[in-house]
Amino acid sequence: MKVALTIKPWWVLPTSTEHTWAPGMVLAQEAADLIAAGHEVVVYAAKGSQTAGELVDFDMLPYKEIKQGDIPSIQVSIREQYYLHEFLRRTIEHLRTNPVDVLHLHDYRDYPVFKAANLGVPIVATVHGDYYENFTHAPAEILKSFESANLISLTKPRKLPAGMTPPVGVVHNTFDAERFKFIEQPKDRLVYVGRITDGKGSDLAIKVADGSKSPLDIYGGQFPSTQFEQEFLRLVKASKYATYHGRLQQSEVEPAYDAKAMIFPIREAEGFPLGVLEALSTGTPVITFDVGGMSDIVTDGVNGFVVPADDIAAMVVAIDKIDQIDRKACRQSVISRFSPETVVQKQLAVFKKVIDQNG
Repeated sequence: MKVALTIKPWWVLPTSTEHTWAPGMVLAQEAADLIAAGHEVVVYAAKGSQTAGELVDFDMLPYKEIKQGDIPSIQVSIREQYYLHEFLRRTIEHLRTNPVDVLHLHDYRDYPVFKAANLGVPIVATVHGDYYENFTHAPAEILKSFESANLISLTKPRKLPAGMTPPVGVVHNTFDAERFKFIEQPKDRLVYVGRITDGKGSDLAIKVADGSKSPLDIYGGQFPSTQFEQEFLRLVKASKYATYHGRLQQSEVEPAYDAKAMIFPIREAEGFPLGVLEALSTGTPVITFDVGGMSDIVTDGVNGFVVPADDIAAMVVAIDKIDQIDRKACRQSVISRFSPETVVQKQLAVFKKVIDQNG
């Protein structure tokens, strides 16, 4: 099977040194998995990307890294859209003369453009983010457009947005647990790793640490605003237990998970947080709120605890029970469910399904 994978030309694959780009990491891993399974892969991405298979970049640099001088931010945004449309145009023209068996988009927003191109190729699009949150209360024009689309959800939707068709398949992100060493004797501390945002609940992690009187090390960056950053740093300063270490360099990721538990008090549903899989791969159990697809990753009482949303007290109680969790079971939960070999077979099953439907 010949598969084309596309992604917006914002950063290089799998991710930039300054910005963690989860969709780029996922696409790069998918390309490697498909190649390992014996399939042919073409990747359309920004120049300088590192990926298995054939990279087609049209000599276009990652837009987010292009220096344009001192210009208004609105002009940066305007040019960004033109840059994207030019990249998509070149991708479509290349596909016309270099046909594939299936086209996999890693941004569902590009679906109408490729559908209008009439390439005669089945199109599949992965929804990076929570399936329900992406489409609930969406305009009728969007919902109607996706009636005939083949959308992949990263986790099983708890419910469908009104008027939205079910996903063509549920395919978890693949994750290679062997990249992380098993930590058998962890430090007596809690850890939070992720973006420092309201949706991720990084501020709530501090409240959990204070409530449990447990040392908490926080790693992450990408504040949504200066105001949020200032308030977050104020909470850290006021806490007797929380310490903020800033954004992690790649070499620092693995040691960060050396803890008795990872706290993940997420407020807003998201698709598939890679930090949770990283923690589990080291044997570190995860305590999280029952939001979105978190229960697809964390099985209560097996590789961590899933407590009711916003229930800080329940999270504190879970910390007291963390010694009940077998750290080896945490690592095994990733190996058995999210290994490249397991996930690529699910991906291929979806591709074959849409190819057969396309006739």
